[in-house]
Amino acid sequence: MANPEAFGESYIKAASLCARLFKVIFFLLLLSSPVIAEVSETIAYKTYTAKHKTGTTLLQTLNSSSPIRHNGGIFHGYTSWYIRWRYEWNNGSGGDCSIARNKTTLTVTITLPRLIASDPKIESEFSRYLESLHGHESGHLQIAREAAEKIDREILSLPPMNSCSLLEQAANQIGNEILEQARQEERNYDQSTNYGATQGALLPR
Repeated sequence: MANPEAFGESYIKAASLCARLFKVIFFLLLLSSPVIAEVSETIAYKTYTAKHKTGTTLLQTLNSSSPIRHNGGIFHGYTSWYIRWRYEWNNGSGGDCSIARNKTTLTVTITLPRLIASDPKIESEFSRYLESLHGHESGHLQIAREAAEKIDREILSLPPMNSCSLLEQAANQIGNEILEQARQEERNYDQSTNYGATQGALLPR
């Protein structure tokens, strides 16, 4: 039979050692924890009314009704988006500064026509056209979505820097550069698809 006092002493020492090991492991986990990423998006749809008149084409109806004008052209659909990033940093014991958390928000508004017509042929033509038009605008949405994800990913991957002001400059530079890349990608997308015409968003005159 073991000595109760010796057994108790051994148990206390073992428990104390386990507690110290737990504190060390917990501290190491804190140091090695990944920074927190968060990308959220809000997508809203807006419509404008296009009322068809007998004797006019669908193209004439949409052109006369669309509020979307750019560089002298008339467009039937439009996707606007806004990306915002907000980050938090940690000051290290050595004076360095690192990203601890970042939240990137994507806000998108897609504008499309809503037809009022009594002619079944016009309604059928509009349904096919709207599907293609929406498909084109979804391409713009995807460009914006990929930009938001890239901004979030690259800000989070920034290495620690000597000061938080340098880190802030680097993070904002990354965000603005990716925004400009996305804008150029949108321009290329519109040119390569002829603003959706090659995707089926085309109406006869």
